Amino acid sequence: DKRPPLQATWDATKGKHDRYMLYLEYSSYLRKPQVTEADKEERKKQLEPLMREFGLDASDLQDSPEDNYAILWWCFFGLIFFISAVVYYAYSQPRVLHDVEAF
Repeated sequence: DKRPPLQATWDATKGKHDRYMLYLEYSSYLRKPQVTEADKEERKKQLEPLMREFGLDASDLQDSPEDNYAILWWCFFGLIFFISAVVYYAYSQPRVLHDVEAF
């Protein structure tokens, strides 16, 4: 239970403003229900029919490191493409030739 440490922090806090800020910070925190492993398993069992209906597997919901690396590689190649486009645009501007006789 997390209430005794919070009570000790509350007791150690001196100012009214600090206590109010502490109250605002932890009031919503204490109302959050604790999710146990049994609750997680129960939710997974409840979601299985819906996941089968949409053709998903339980492993589809978990991020794998390969997915993260793929995103990183796409960002890297996108950055290389962007830099190449900027360099191409900077060096491919048409040179304006002035008519020397006009001066």
